[in-house]
Amino acid sequence: EDARLEALVSSLRHLAPQRVLERGYSVVRDNLGRVVRDASGLSAGDTLEISFSKGGASTRVESAHN
Repeated sequence: EDARLEALVSSLRHLAPQRVLERGYSVVRDNLGRVVRDASGLSAGDTLEISFSKGGASTRVESAHN
């Protein structure tokens, strides 16, 4: 049972948020802290926070493309 559980944990480790960021992805949040999943809700001038595996950045939307 312990070996099975460890195998499951190991196979899921790559889905951990920090591990995903380390593969080059980023997380983008709007000014309310909500994760942005769709550009259709963005407007020129919106402020966004971007999280990388190491650090982050703030940016402003110039234009959104749907």
